[in-house]
Amino acid sequence: MLLIRRTHCQRNLLRSLRYSSSSSSSSSSSSSPTTPNADTTTQSAPRRISYEPPRLPPLDLSSTKNTRRGWRPSTPVKAALGIAGALYAAYLFKTHFVDDTHTIPPSDLPSAPALDPAAFSTFILTHREKVADDLYIIELSPPYEKVKHLQKSRKKRTPENDPRDPPLANDPGLIGVWDGSRTWSIEVVQPQLQVVRKYTPLPLYYVLGLRPSSTSPSGTERTALLRILGPTPDDDEGKLVLVVRRYADGELSRYLCGIPINSRVAVRGPFTELSLPESVQPRSITDAKRRHLALKAPFILPLLTPMSDSPSSLPPPLARPQVPADIVFFAAGTGIAPVLQLLLSKNPPPGQTIIHYSVRTRADASAFNRILLFLERAGRAQVHLHVDDERTRLNPSDVPRPTSATDLERYAASTQGKSERDRFYSENSAANKFANAVEWTDARNKAFRGKPPARPMFAIVSGPEGFVEYVAGKRADVSTLNSPVGTRPVEDDGNEQGKVGGLLKSKGWDESNVYKL
Repeated sequence: MLLIRRTHCQRNLLRSLRYSSSSSSSSSSSSSPTTPNADTTTQSAPRRISYEPPRLPPLDLSSTKNTRRGWRPSTPVKAALGIAGALYAAYLFKTHFVDDTHTIPPSDLPSAPALDPAAFSTFILTHREKVADDLYIIELSPPYEKVKHLQKSRKKRTPENDPRDPPLANDPGLIGVWDGSRTWSIEVVQPQLQVVRKYTPLPLYYVLGLRPSSTSPSGTERTALLRILGPTPDDDEGKLVLVVRRYADGELSRYLCGIPINSRVAVRGPFTELSLPESVQPRSITDAKRRHLALKAPFILPLLTPMSDSPSSLPPPLARPQVPADIVFFAAGTGIAPVLQLLLSKNPPPGQTIIHYSVRTRADASAFNRILLFLERAGRAQVHLHVDDERTRLNPSDVPRPTSATDLERYAASTQGKSERDRFYSENSAANKFANAVEWTDARNKAFRGKPPARPMFAIVSGPEGFVEYVAGKRADVSTLNSPVGTRPVEDDGNEQGKVGGLLKSKGWDESNVYKL
């Protein structure tokens, strides 16, 4: 740039010199004739002319434009970057230096129990499987912070604290509530409408597995499989599995079946729905341990070990209950959840359970076919499936008669080991010839084939209102106003169950041995 400006100045200087030389010559020629006494032979001395260009003023670099290539942020961009940096710095400061636990509800703190009956806790919807038309199985899991704290706290557990014993476990997870002596439920809330509904959770969880596939090159494909919660505390992560039927007018069911995976769900509980009578309750591990420690009495193991996904690994029952403890269960649709909760718990009921399961189609029962088969093979239950489409609905001939007072007196008067059933139990206990529960069940079924089954002590009915009314009579109308949290509503006359009717009444059942869920 400086060279261009210098060349331009030289060119202008040359033009000015030419003009000045031409003008001086013309003026000299015109003045010579008028000048008197001029010596024409004498020449005037030439003037010295310098061709050095004049010095240029110094360049003002501050006024020149930047001609370098490249991008420089404008003022709005600089302001936006500054604001973003300030916000990120504030976030880092709050995350690492500020304790914001006071903003988290107490029920959602990592150290809080998985469930709280007085406050809603946050769960994550981790899996949802559609098993039939409008029938879903949904898995809810606690947040990762709670699971991490739960695993850390269990490392400090002493061997005396049995995980199947709620009073001694003091466990923040759910291992203590699967005790088999009661059925319990949870409440789920729909946040937009604030609608609350109860569901019965199951001691199950989903794992990633493989199943045969004709379209896959390897012949298998990955899928989610239901598993029974193991007997050890490490298997329990506080997960809840719900059986949900989607109704067109059901706000809660449409909410649970429609929200995306990883959504947050508010849950509270547990709420006891039914405490089993003492005659059919499982043997209390708490009382056995206290007697063993305080009175130096021998420690008596429970009659049945927890159920597993491998019936052949289960030992046979140790002995027959001292009194009849069989239960008959009438369920329809999602009403199968309470009986599965009892039988799959860590301390299942000691007697045998007779299940009459009514469904509209076989597809409605497909989700639990494997589990029901395991219960049968392990000798825990006798399953009778009634399908409406196949016209095999529940009939009066399917309903057994209850154990009467005469039966109890006859059983108490008989010497243990003298009756045929007692003799079989005593001769074929775990200490004898059968290696597992499957072999023991096959031998028992062979010994009692063709003989009348033992009469159950207690009947439980669960399902839709029409099914309950058909089996055991209509439920009483109850008032839910001003009912305390964690309790069932009570009718004005104190009887929330109503009178027993339907099929059970025709077979001699009454209010003392029937419960409607």
